[in-house]
Amino acid sequence: MKVCKACGMVIDDLAVTCPQCGAMQDNGPAYTEEETAALQQMTGLLRGERIAWKIGGIVALIASIFLISSGFFLALMGFVLGRTYDSPQTSAGTFVVFGAAAVFWLCVGLLVLLPSAIISLKMAPKAGYYLSAVYTDVAVPRKRCTAVGMIVFCVLFNEVAAIFFIINFVRTKSRAEIFDRIEEKQKNG
Repeated sequence: MKVCKACGMVIDDLAVTCPQCGAMQDNGPAYTEEETAALQQMTGLLRGERIAWKIGGIVALIASIFLISSGFFLALMGFVLGRTYDSPQTSAGTFVVFGAAAVFWLCVGLLVLLPSAIISLKMAPKAGYYLSAVYTDVAVPRKRCTAVGMIVFCVLFNEVAAIFFIINFVRTKSRAEIFDRIEEKQKNG
């Protein structure tokens, strides 16, 4: 039993092409059921993480655009309403209230959500890169999946992606001997 290097489907050891995606197969290593399950699980979690990075980035981008435009709208409203009052105290109070709200929304949009959106959208292709390396060089995604610093990074920028990453972290660490065998098989061809 071996796994298609393009899509991850379990295929016959003698298959020349994958019946699902049609990719040509080389005579790479044949995996045991336990090894195949570990690779498929890593692949599935990396796919989930990649999707979470994409969706999180899009949501954060939309939210940042909304908050930035709301900040400009509040600033404009404060300016317009502040000029309509006869009393200087009321006018100043309107400027302060609307101005503070505008600054708050602009700061949240520009300093929190926009960087989070950019980072999330940059991380999606990186997760795709590691996903593509699972069946050719599992050492690369394994090293990333067991990096404690990535847990902190994921939690700071995308909590949903962090869930997939933490599950992958625990499962990869707990199956160290299986991944050692897979690495050895991939090195020896």
